Amino acid sequence: MQTGDLLVLRQVDAIFRNQIATLLETMANLAESHADSPIAARTHGQHAVPTTFGAKVAVWIDEISRHGDRMIESAPRVFRAMLGGAAGTLASFGKDGFDLQDRFAAKLHMDAMATPSRAEGDHLTEYVLMLALLSATCAKIAREIYTLQKQEFGELEEPTPAGSVGSSTMPQKRNPF
Repeated sequence: MQTGDLLVLRQVDAIFRNQIATLLETMANLAESHADSPIAARTHGQHAVPTTFGAKVAVWIDEISRHGDRMIESAPRVFRAMLGGAAGTLASFGKDGFDLQDRFAAKLHMDAMATPSRAEGDHLTEYVLMLALLSATCAKIAREIYTLQKQEFGELEEPTPAGSVGSSTMPQKRNPF
């Protein structure tokens, strides 16, 4: 069951990594197209020195890239096959237990657990923590984009499709999506 769950998680991981790659490509295009678009850099929410929107996006790229690297680097630790039985002793396989587990893992394109155990959970915890780091970065970027769309700043703006309204109760207002 544990290995089966990891096979499913590995499929999800492939989707996440594909989404990260798409995000990085989109951000790279955004950074390049706005390499010379001036905005105010801020520290503690206050104007600091001039920068460009492209430079701001490059910072996001750097952080998201590290999360992608973490996912790749952690894969051998996270996706490990276990075929040790209920207690992880390999007893039902006799002296060939570790060899059988290694061959089982190889067929699944995984590494075998060094010490089979259903009680180990650090590999899943590591994966969840990586997702938390990625989520925190995405939330930070979203807050920054949201802030830069405020009327007080007006440095970013989303396109408004023809025929759409900004607010259901105040048509003069444009809410960010």
